Amino acid sequence: MIALPSGWSVTAIGNLTSKVRKVDPVDTGRQRIRYVDIGLLDGPTTNLSGAALINAATAPTRCRQVVAPGDTLYSTVRPYLRKIGYVGEDLADEFASTGFCVLRPNDDIDSKYLFYFVQSRQFEDQIFLRQKGVSYPAVLDREVKAQLIPYPGLDEQRRIVELLEEHLSHIDAGDTQLRVAARRTEMVHRTALEPVWLRASVWSTISEWGVVKTGTTPRSGALGTPLAFVTPGDVGYGGEISSVARSVNVQEGKATRHAEPNSCFVVCIGATFGKTGYRRDRSLFNQQVNVVETSRLGAARVLAGLLATPSGQRSLLTEVASTTLPILNKSKFSRVRVPKLDGKQVEQAADLLGATEAAHQRLLGQLAAIGRRSASLRRAVLAAAFEGKLTGRHTDDDVIQELADDSR
Repeated sequence: MIALPSGWSVTAIGNLTSKVRKVDPVDTGRQRIRYVDIGLLDGPTTNLSGAALINAATAPTRCRQVVAPGDTLYSTVRPYLRKIGYVGEDLADEFASTGFCVLRPNDDIDSKYLFYFVQSRQFEDQIFLRQKGVSYPAVLDREVKAQLIPYPGLDEQRRIVELLEEHLSHIDAGDTQLRVAARRTEMVHRTALEPVWLRASVWSTISEWGVVKTGTTPRSGALGTPLAFVTPGDVGYGGEISSVARSVNVQEGKATRHAEPNSCFVVCIGATFGKTGYRRDRSLFNQQVNVVETSRLGAARVLAGLLATPSGQRSLLTEVASTTLPILNKSKFSRVRVPKLDGKQVEQAADLLGATEAAHQRLLGQLAAIGRRSASLRRAVLAAAFEGKLTGRHTDDDVIQELADDSR
């Protein structure tokens, strides 16, 4: 640990935290409780309002830790996912999973100071070395509490937290704008062929674009050709399905539900209904996906692009009986209406989509680079805070930039 300012101390986190009560929710006499599970968190957050309201009698066995306002919840399972929560007043005397190490600050440490410290690289450089396991890495509560924390007096801790939150609020605002830009970029990509719908005067059905097939769960064999297995999670909105989560080995002649090269894929059931994309290669696909084998790459790309537009999504829904759980079977999917295009129009639309996809990918790459810089700045702000380098003066920005550059 680097040299700290005068007046700072260093000790184990456990010396600054108190023991947390663990009880069976039934023993509290309450019928319903709120429960913070690890799955609720996507990363560090002070918003735990989504904590589930559950029956005490049917609470999972991991629902045992009674939390209090100001507690920091640190997930000991896959700590690199940084699932860290700050408990607010609304969760007083509610419950958290035993998968969290609950850090309850004593009178010598500010609760927000502790919450931010366990997000810092000073803490992570220590705790990540303690991870055990390959597919399911984890650390122990006692290992979390054994890590060293540098800290000044309470007044200085609170001043540091105030400065931290000011800097982080600017980064948060930038991240929000990044997400807005990503959504707008996606919408521009998805609406590229919307004018084709608006100008259309002649109509066809999906079945006129190629052979329609429905998917199934393939049987895998120890031998055979590995084929990509497309599921709804692999499908986006109109783009190429180039990255597939897994493949299945299928012997020749037994892949009866495969899609030939240059096919359009459409999710036709469930929460991701209407997602669409195309593939260049022969593929397997599951029962939630319908396929149109167009035989031509341009046609597959254009059909996927047409169905990804707002008009395309509405056209898919016209054949659905209920939007509660939208389902399109093969016959209904086959008769979904789309614009009728001749060969030249398909070629022109394919060229337009190719250009918009290339621009979309360039923009996403730029946004990703900005996002990485934002993450570096966030780490640098935290590092500066716990090295005693945040002063509240304009020179703080230079310190943060230098730390961010050093971490690249």
